[in-house]
Amino acid sequence: MNHATIKRLRKTFMILAVCVLLGATCAGLILGTDKGRQGLLDSISSLAAAPDFGLKMEGLRLGDTWTLDRLTVSDALGPWLDAEKLSVRPLLGELLRGKIALEHVGITRLEITRLPESEETTETSKPLSLPSLRIGAVDIEHIRIGPDVAGHEALLSLHGALTLDQDEPHARVRVARLDRVQDAAELDARLHLREQTLDLRLDLHEEPQGLLHSALGMNGTQGITLQTAGSGPLKEWNLNFESMISDVAQLSGNATLNLDADADIDLRTLITPGPAWTPFTGLPQESLTLKARGSWQDPVLNIARVDLQSALGNLDGNATWNIESGILESRANAQGVNVSWLMPDDIEAGPVNASATLRLDPQGMRAQGKILLRDMDLAGHAVPTATAHLSLDLPAGTKAWQVQTQLDAQTPSLPEGLRAWTAAGILGGEGAAFHVRELRLESERLGLTGNGTLDSHLNVHALLDVREMTGFTPKPLSAILDTKLEGQLDPASSNMNASLEATAVRIDGLPQELEMLLGPGSRLLTKFSLSPRLVDVHEARLLARTTAEASGRYDIEKNTFQARLGAAFPEISFPALRIAPGTTLRASASGSPDSFGLDLAAGSAKISTGERSLSDINATATVRGLPAKPMATLGAKAMAEQEPVSLDLRIAPDKNLIRVEECSLRLPETVLNFNGSLDPGTLLFTGDADFQSADLSTLGRILGSELEGELSLQARLDTLKGKQTATLEGQGNSLSAFGARIDGVSLSGTLADPGLPGLMDIELEMRSAGLPDMQADTINARMRGVATGYGFDIELRHASPQADLSVRGGLSSDLTGLAVEQLRGTLLQQDVLLKSPFDMSITSSGANWREADLNFGPARLRSAGGISKEKTNITAELTDFDPALLRPLFPDLPSAVINVRLDASGDPSSPNAQLRMQAEKIRLESSGLGNLPRLSATADVHLRQNMLDARASLTSESAIELDAHLSSPMRLDLFAPAFPSDAPLSGQLKGQTKLMLLPHVLRLDDQTLDGNCTLDFRVNGTWAAPGLEGTASVRDARYENFRSGTVIQNLNMNAEAAGSTLALELSATDGAEGTTEATGQVDLLTLEHILDVLFNNFRLLRQDLVQSTAKGDLRLKGNLDGTELSGKMTLDPTTVRLPAKTPADLAQVEVVEINVKNPRPKTEGKTSDFLLGLDLRVAIPARLHVQGRGLESEWSGNLHIRGNHSKPIVNGEMNLLRGKFDFLDRIFTLTKGSLSLNGETPPNPFLEVLGETQILENLIQVRISGPARDFRLNLSSVPSLPQDELLALILFGRSLRQISPLQAVRLAQAAAEMTGLGGASPDFLDSIKSSLGLQEVDVTKDDEDNTAVGVGGYFGGKYYIRTQSSVSGQDRTKVEVQLSPKISVETEVGSDSRQGGGVMWKLDY
Repeated sequence: MNHATIKRLRKTFMILAVCVLLGATCAGLILGTDKGRQGLLDSISSLAAAPDFGLKMEGLRLGDTWTLDRLTVSDALGPWLDAEKLSVRPLLGELLRGKIALEHVGITRLEITRLPESEETTETSKPLSLPSLRIGAVDIEHIRIGPDVAGHEALLSLHGALTLDQDEPHARVRVARLDRVQDAAELDARLHLREQTLDLRLDLHEEPQGLLHSALGMNGTQGITLQTAGSGPLKEWNLNFESMISDVAQLSGNATLNLDADADIDLRTLITPGPAWTPFTGLPQESLTLKARGSWQDPVLNIARVDLQSALGNLDGNATWNIESGILESRANAQGVNVSWLMPDDIEAGPVNASATLRLDPQGMRAQGKILLRDMDLAGHAVPTATAHLSLDLPAGTKAWQVQTQLDAQTPSLPEGLRAWTAAGILGGEGAAFHVRELRLESERLGLTGNGTLDSHLNVHALLDVREMTGFTPKPLSAILDTKLEGQLDPASSNMNASLEATAVRIDGLPQELEMLLGPGSRLLTKFSLSPRLVDVHEARLLARTTAEASGRYDIEKNTFQARLGAAFPEISFPALRIAPGTTLRASASGSPDSFGLDLAAGSAKISTGERSLSDINATATVRGLPAKPMATLGAKAMAEQEPVSLDLRIAPDKNLIRVEECSLRLPETVLNFNGSLDPGTLLFTGDADFQSADLSTLGRILGSELEGELSLQARLDTLKGKQTATLEGQGNSLSAFGARIDGVSLSGTLADPGLPGLMDIELEMRSAGLPDMQADTINARMRGVATGYGFDIELRHASPQADLSVRGGLSSDLTGLAVEQLRGTLLQQDVLLKSPFDMSITSSGANWREADLNFGPARLRSAGGISKEKTNITAELTDFDPALLRPLFPDLPSAVINVRLDASGDPSSPNAQLRMQAEKIRLESSGLGNLPRLSATADVHLRQNMLDARASLTSESAIELDAHLSSPMRLDLFAPAFPSDAPLSGQLKGQTKLMLLPHVLRLDDQTLDGNCTLDFRVNGTWAAPGLEGTASVRDARYENFRSGTVIQNLNMNAEAAGSTLALELSATDGAEGTTEATGQVDLLTLEHILDVLFNNFRLLRQDLVQSTAKGDLRLKGNLDGTELSGKMTLDPTTVRLPAKTPADLAQVEVVEINVKNPRPKTEGKTSDFLLGLDLRVAIPARLHVQGRGLESEWSGNLHIRGNHSKPIVNGEMNLLRGKFDFLDRIFTLTKGSLSLNGETPPNPFLEVLGETQILENLIQVRISGPARDFRLNLSSVPSLPQDELLALILFGRSLRQISPLQAVRLAQAAAEMTGLGGASPDFLDSIKSSLGLQEVDVTKDDEDNTAVGVGGYFGGKYYIRTQSSVSGQDRTKVEVQLSPKISVETEVGSDSRQGGGVMWKLDY
């Protein structure tokens, strides 16, 4: 009770006593009647009345025993104490001597419904001084305590006696519960004032759920007991006590008190926790020892020392309180305190040291503290030290308060930039208002600042700054996040309306997934309200690459909610998944947390996984009964490879199962249906499945596979003894998949879990099945359950080429054992025979297999052994194996004779092993390298005592001789293989090779390279970063390109390796004055290379028609993905000779042999995989001479060559400098000329050439224009003349009407020369026939009456050529070649460059 309440109780009892005395004194004088006595009581009540105090008394009667029927005490709230049947038996003689002596005081019923209202007062209470009092006996029979007093209602009785005098005050009281007979308290105290001694005894016992339990908030299985006894002089009074406080704790101790004028105390207490100690106090189960020493020197209370000791740490302190001045000063220290019991599970704390000071005075209260924490662990991150400083200020006379904090911590295990932290802030408030100012959390790479107020107006602002943070995301993370919270708060109704705005001003380095969804900046806007009844999110919007809107409401009283969400996503792209931009999601949910529904709708333009994709996707889902009993309906439609696909699904709960009422996947010509029940606990399914496809090609297109045919498959799924079974029935026709083709297939039988031995029996039959290079007429397979597991039989039959293979064996029921009892027959036209059965067993400790002996054609494979955790013993030998035997399956395999043997033994954690391999007669003809000499190779690899030693050699008849050696520490555990990437390497590579092999390897058939390359390298480094030291050299090598005529002689190369880099130096000549030099390097790990070439006066082209000398600098640069040649060169001089005639290109003729047994398969020539990219700029300043066919000219220009060496792309332009053209024995001066290339492959330059000559008074012009492969030659004149007149002028210098008949023949022959055939100039037709050996010469008129000349004859015995030339330009030349009596070839060429050809093959059977 507070001081005001005690004062009021004391005042009440004083009034009771005064009333009793007054009643006894005045009884005989004025209280002769009931009315008079009541009037006296009312007068006393009026005198005692106050605004917060009321007294009402009734039924006063006087005599030997004074009685009062009723007494009621009230305060401002109403009555709180009611007493009935009060009686007092006074000893009046003692009263006359100034002493109050009552033989008996009794109250029949006393009811206290609540404690009186506190009285606010600032007056200092004075000690109550009562006259000498003796009460012989006190009996209160019935005391009712209301629930507002002690937590619940209680019925008590009080009996005892009290004596207050100057010699020996004495009190004896017993209080007992009437409704709980075992709850009682007894007090017996006697003070001997003359001897200055005090005797005291207090016994208290309360069973569980009593008044004290309720007041202390306890509910244990044990009661509360207190036994206290004290005796001795007042200057050194000893008090012993023991107490059981329910299940919480036991207390035992003693105290020595000085009760004289200057009182002091020395207290010692042991607190032993009970089973409810930790739940009640929050402290761990550790005993506490409390020691305290203090004194009272009016008006100062001095607590000199307080010591609290336990296994958790020690606490000490002191305090001084001046009651008159109101100043309190205290100090406390804690050393080595274990606070781990206060921390969450993921935080471990070391010992804590703390100190604090406090001062309370009329100006207010101020406190300061320091806490030092050591050896903490926060979720796996060590915090060696953390120091916190706190200060508290509470000014007097106000409701304001303020706390300042500062924290310094070290976290060395966090990434760089997060290892040192400082935090500071000011928190305060006044009344219901709360504010935060200058809140700051800082490290090198992370900063957080904040300010805010919390009262009727809510305003909080926080800024998070992340600076190049590493260790949490793949890239350094930088971000600025600005957050604002504003709103209105009504503390009286606990309502709040607010808005939250979070803006990511800048975000760099997010993980790829979040970067795609959010982008470099995003913003979140939310408006919401909170009340005791409702949580309402009015609006929430995300503004980023992903945009979303959401709202929701939760009714707390009804426990129901509603929510909706709409979102649109950007492009989402991962290596295995891509979702097109604009994908949308809509969702809504409503209900209660115990049962709610969910509606979903999604749409996307395209979703891709690898090479597969779905487009135009729309899906809806409805789910009810979440979360306990979900019922769902799903529908989805999409397009896959331009084919419609749909899915329909309905599920519902069925007791403890999930019932699939419908599941249907549909696409054109194909449907999959299944229904049944799924046990979610065991994932066992009972039901039916049906797959039907009339044409698998649609499914194949969707899956990106070549599937064809019809397939039907039905399955009945059941459970037996807690295991899954399936009964299958299926058929297929004309199936094609993954390169294999099956004309017919059937499947039937039962599949069963391995735990159901004997139940499984399934048969598979395939007809006309196989790969293109390996066929089988029939394949029959059967797997059945046997006593030991599963038995299988496989038979393969094919008539031509003969293949007959049968396999019989078995699997153990736990799939740890495999036995192949029989394997025999013919495969790939080779005999196959398993001479001894193969039997392997696999257990958790290893594997073992008996010796197996398999023959495949001339090859033989034998192996036996075992491996366990204790030992290894493995042998395997392969003899006379030719990889070419497998060419029907792998066409590019070489041919060779290979013998290999492997032996391994010893501890599997560090086994000893040896692998020996020898390969002879290696030929690479299947890879297009059949012209390489035969190779031989050997290898010998040893692993012994954790050391790898390998030796290998590669030789040929005269071209290659290489030897290699490598050694490295290698600890290889066969049960946990791990490659030692950091193990050092040591080795050597020596030998020489003919450079002639390089063009063959690169399949550069039009190039040769002669010379030797000598190698001498040493291997070092590690497996992860191997290195090479040493040299390679080439001397006097020669290179020739037959296509371009390029020749490089005196080629010398020096290569020096250092680590992973190979440095190159080259020099060469063109066999004359031209020189070239090159330097570069190659990264041996990545094969990135760069080579700079400088050449001068180098004869680059040496063809019959083109010869060129060049200078320039080029760079060859590339890697495994490709190589590019770039740079600049100058051609000076260059000569191009035009051939007298260009043969026409004949069309390719496809020849098919018929009626031939076993025709040879068509083969395609191998082409080089090596492509050299080009980026060359060619300058031709002058001296590009073009000669031939009457042309003498000089050109200049610039070219840009791109593409690759196989398909060059040439752009540029050439311009005529000077020249002349001999056309029909007439010299034309070239006045204009250009040649343009526009990047066609092969190049086809565009020509524009103009030549002029003066004949008589006419200017004759010849013009060549158009693409080089289809150019036009036109004659013109000034003034304009017909074409035949122009020819006559050019040839004879006269008009057509003036020439003779023989000149007409010459005119015709000139026209023939224009077609490219040329001719002699005889004087007579017979001379023409005799000189040329012709069979015919004639001059005729064509269909348009133009003059035409025709000649024909045999050449070489079997070539007959006839040509006809017309002055109109419509010329024809026909060539017939008689290859044999049955085979002839004809071709015809026209003057308009149109050509034709054909082959006639006549074969009689």
